[in-house]
Amino acid sequence: MWNWPRRCSCSRERLARFVDRVTLIEGKFLSCPLEGRFEVLVAVGLFDHIADPMQFLTRMRSLCAPHASLVASFSAWTPPKGPLRRLRYAYVNRCPIYDYTAGGLDQLFAQAGFERLELRPGRAGLLAWARA
Repeated sequence: MWNWPRRCSCSRERLARFVDRVTLIEGKFLSCPLEGRFEVLVAVGLFDHIADPMQFLTRMRSLCAPHASLVASFSAWTPPKGPLRRLRYAYVNRCPIYDYTAGGLDQLFAQAGFERLELRPGRAGLLAWARA
């Protein structure tokens, strides 16, 4: 299983040089109290491991300032990487992974209340840029 304390420690170390501009908040995203609205939200490598992305997208949309942006990555099943990735994450590490399609993402973002969505294909999936 993932070593969350080690990952949080690593994040703190990497963000230390931005201490005057970044605040690392540890908690459950769906219930953690966050003050204010944000101009940019970044979720890279998050949705690969979430069974119900709508809850997260809806929460993210509620945290957006007017005209804010969300940048997120979404894995997509591709041969031969798809089976190898599933083997590594789901079976070896016991960490579920989820894949996405462009059509499915269009629906998810629209339902979550984002006005505009741009998808760009990458090596392992799709990079999404959405406007609130």
